[in-house]
Amino acid sequence: MVVVVITALYLGRRPVLRGVGGCLVVDEPARPGDVVVLLDADGGYREAAKAYRGGFTKRVLLLETPPGRLQRLGILESDVEQKRKALGREEVPGDDVTVVSCAGRGDWNRARGLREWLTRHPDAGVVALCDRMNSRRLRHIYLAVLGADLANRVRWRGVPHRWYDESNWWTNKAGLAACVNDYLGLAHVCLFGENPGEREWDPDQYEQTLRRQP
Repeated sequence: MVVVVITALYLGRRPVLRGVGGCLVVDEPARPGDVVVLLDADGGYREAAKAYRGGFTKRVLLLETPPGRLQRLGILESDVEQKRKALGREEVPGDDVTVVSCAGRGDWNRARGLREWLTRHPDAGVVALCDRMNSRRLRHIYLAVLGADLANRVRWRGVPHRWYDESNWWTNKAGLAACVNDYLGLAHVCLFGENPGEREWDPDQYEQTLRRQP
């Protein structure tokens, strides 16, 4: 019996593993005319540009969080600036890209930024493009922040990573790591909700703290 069970699990491993990955995915039907919100996704700007060029949408939203220290020093470009340039290379005019400022960093504050935008645009629907295997966690966060009424105006579309999706995530290290991290992240959000705001590490302040120590 043990041999039979092991053999059955081995032969049926692919459907089981696909199901494990699929539990992380939310992919909802979008409506023509919806505004595309470009979240973090591998190649997501291509999907946004494809929707724009195909006439599905006339506007792309980018959620801008406060810059980090390297961005403030001009060493690195902000995430929003990188996305704007990538969209421009894909023939999306800058006038049709809207940047929404968010009060803080992280997914929860991005959700609050989108909530404010949806409140100001009561007739707008939204398609959120995000990492495919992170889509359920993000949907849980945005539902908690937006509330049921506003969340009903948001459709989720998961963009597959170039190396993996829910059908083959176990075939490479990046997919394995993503699946584990996404399940842990989903569990944390479901159990504990939002973390208290994390302060950005400031090396100057850290040095002053060390000097004050005996």
